[in-house]
Amino acid sequence: TATSEETDPASAVEGLRAGGVRVAMPRVAGPHTLELHWVDEPAELVTGAYGILEPSRHAAPAEPRVIDAALVPGVAFDAAGHRLGFGGGYYDVLLPRLRESALVIGLAFDEQVVDEVPTGSDDATVDVVVTPSGLLRVL
Repeated sequence: TATSEETDPASAVEGLRAGGVRVAMPRVAGPHTLELHWVDEPAELVTGAYGILEPSRHAAPAEPRVIDAALVPGVAFDAAGHRLGFGGGYYDVLLPRLRESALVIGLAFDEQVVDEVPTGSDDATVDVVVTPSGLLRVL
Protein backbone atom coordinates (compact mmCIF):
# COMPACT_ATOMS: atom_id res chain seq x y z
CA THR A 1 0.00 0.00 0.00
CA ALA A 2 1.04 3.64 0.12
CA THR A 3 1.83 6.45 2.52
CA SER A 4 -0.43 9.50 2.58
CA GLU A 5 1.98 11.27 0.18
CA GLU A 6 1.74 8.50 -2.43
CA THR A 7 -0.96 7.35 -4.83
CA ASP A 8 -2.64 4.24 -3.43
CA PRO A 9 -2.14 1.35 -5.87
CA ALA A 10 -4.99 -0.75 -4.38
CA SER A 11 -7.50 -0.22 -7.21
CA ALA A 12 -4.85 -0.92 -9.87
CA VAL A 13 -3.77 -4.07 -8.04
CA GLU A 14 -7.37 -5.28 -7.73
CA GLY A 15 -7.91 -4.63 -11.43
CA LEU A 16 -4.84 -6.70 -12.25
CA ARG A 17 -6.04 -9.52 -9.99
CA ALA A 18 -9.48 -9.43 -11.62
CA GLY A 19 -7.72 -9.83 -14.98
CA GLY A 20 -5.94 -12.95 -13.76
CA VAL A 21 -2.57 -11.39 -12.97
CA ARG A 22 -0.61 -12.89 -10.08
CA VAL A 23 0.49 -10.09 -7.75
CA ALA A 24 3.68 -9.84 -5.73
CA MET A 25 4.14 -7.08 -3.17
CA PRO A 26 7.22 -5.76 -1.39
CA ARG A 27 8.05 -6.20 2.29
CA VAL A 28 10.73 -4.25 4.11
CA ALA A 29 13.22 -6.93 5.14
CA GLY A 30 15.99 -4.70 6.45
CA PRO A 31 17.84 -1.48 5.74
CA HIS A 32 17.49 -0.64 2.02
CA THR A 33 16.07 -4.13 1.41
CA LEU A 34 12.70 -5.06 -0.07
CA GLU A 35 11.71 -8.68 -0.53
CA LEU A 36 8.83 -9.65 -2.81
CA HIS A 37 6.07 -12.03 -1.75
CA TRP A 38 3.04 -13.39 -3.59
CA VAL A 39 -0.21 -11.94 -2.23
CA ASP A 40 -3.50 -13.49 -3.34
CA GLU A 41 -5.84 -11.44 -1.14
CA PRO A 42 -5.57 -8.01 0.48
CA ALA A 43 -6.51 -9.66 3.79
CA GLU A 44 -3.07 -11.35 3.76
CA LEU A 45 -1.34 -8.00 4.33
CA VAL A 46 -0.06 -6.95 7.75
CA THR A 47 1.09 -3.60 9.09
CA GLY A 48 4.82 -3.49 8.55
CA ALA A 49 7.64 -0.98 8.49
CA TYR A 50 6.62 2.67 8.34
CA GLY A 51 3.00 1.67 9.14
CA ILE A 52 2.46 0.48 5.55
CA LEU A 53 0.52 -2.70 4.77
CA GLU A 54 2.83 -5.37 3.36
CA PRO A 55 3.02 -9.15 3.04
CA SER A 56 3.86 -11.20 6.09
CA ARG A 57 7.39 -12.56 6.24
CA HIS A 58 5.74 -15.98 6.04
CA ALA A 59 4.09 -15.29 2.66
CA ALA A 60 5.43 -17.24 -0.30
CA PRO A 61 8.54 -15.51 -1.70
CA ALA A 62 8.54 -14.18 -5.26
CA GLU A 63 11.82 -13.97 -7.17
CA PRO A 64 12.33 -10.49 -8.65
CA ARG A 65 13.56 -11.96 -11.96
CA VAL A 66 10.08 -13.41 -12.68
CA ILE A 67 8.29 -10.06 -12.35
CA ASP A 68 6.93 -8.67 -15.66
CA ALA A 69 5.84 -5.24 -14.38
CA ALA A 70 6.18 -3.18 -11.22
CA LEU A 71 4.01 -0.39 -9.79
CA VAL A 72 6.35 2.00 -7.99
CA PRO A 73 5.41 4.82 -5.59
CA GLY A 74 7.34 8.03 -5.29
CA VAL A 75 7.37 11.57 -3.98
CA ALA A 76 8.16 13.06 -7.41
CA PHE A 77 8.85 11.98 -11.00
CA ASP A 78 10.12 13.77 -14.09
CA ALA A 79 9.77 13.25 -17.86
CA ALA A 80 13.13 11.44 -17.98
CA GLY A 81 11.77 8.74 -15.64
CA HIS A 82 13.74 9.86 -12.61
CA ARG A 83 12.05 9.10 -9.32
CA LEU A 84 12.41 10.74 -5.94
CA GLY A 85 11.50 8.57 -2.98
CA PHE A 86 11.83 9.08 0.76
CA GLY A 87 15.59 8.53 0.70
CA GLY A 88 15.84 4.91 1.85
CA GLY A 89 16.98 3.57 -1.52
CA TYR A 90 14.66 0.57 -1.24
CA TYR A 91 13.39 0.72 -4.83
CA ASP A 92 16.81 1.70 -6.18
CA VAL A 93 18.06 -1.65 -4.88
CA LEU A 94 14.98 -3.71 -5.86
CA LEU A 95 14.27 -2.48 -9.40
CA PRO A 96 17.60 -3.57 -10.95
CA ARG A 97 16.87 -7.09 -9.65
CA LEU A 98 13.68 -7.36 -11.77
CA ARG A 99 13.84 -9.06 -15.15
CA GLU A 100 15.46 -6.77 -17.69
CA SER A 101 12.27 -6.51 -19.75
CA ALA A 102 10.06 -5.63 -16.75
CA LEU A 103 7.93 -2.53 -17.25
CA VAL A 104 8.41 -0.12 -14.33
CA ILE A 105 5.38 2.11 -13.79
CA GLY A 106 5.54 5.11 -11.49
CA LEU A 107 2.27 5.99 -9.74
CA ALA A 108 1.81 9.66 -8.86
CA PHE A 109 -0.60 12.47 -8.28
CA ASP A 110 -0.50 15.09 -11.06
CA GLU A 111 1.33 17.58 -8.86
CA GLN A 112 4.11 15.03 -8.24
CA VAL A 113 5.29 15.26 -11.86
CA VAL A 114 7.94 17.97 -11.88
CA ASP A 115 10.38 19.45 -14.37
CA GLU A 116 13.44 17.77 -12.87
CA VAL A 117 14.15 15.34 -10.05
CA PRO A 118 17.61 15.38 -8.44
CA THR A 119 19.40 12.13 -9.25
CA GLY A 120 22.36 10.07 -8.20
CA SER A 121 24.29 7.40 -10.06
CA ASP A 122 22.49 4.55 -8.25
CA ASP A 123 18.94 5.88 -8.70
CA ALA A 124 16.59 3.53 -10.56
CA THR A 125 14.24 5.01 -13.16
CA VAL A 126 10.70 4.24 -14.31
CA ASP A 127 9.48 3.59 -17.86
CA VAL A 128 6.09 5.30 -17.53
CA VAL A 129 4.38 7.57 -15.00
CA VAL A 130 0.63 7.19 -14.47
CA THR A 131 -1.33 10.03 -12.85
CA PRO A 132 -5.07 10.59 -12.39
CA SER A 133 -5.13 12.75 -15.52
CA GLY A 134 -3.05 10.59 -17.81
CA LEU A 135 0.09 8.77 -18.82
CA LEU A 136 3.55 10.26 -19.13
CA ARG A 137 5.84 8.29 -21.41
CA VAL A 138 9.42 8.62 -20.34
CA LEU A 139 11.78 10.32 -22.81
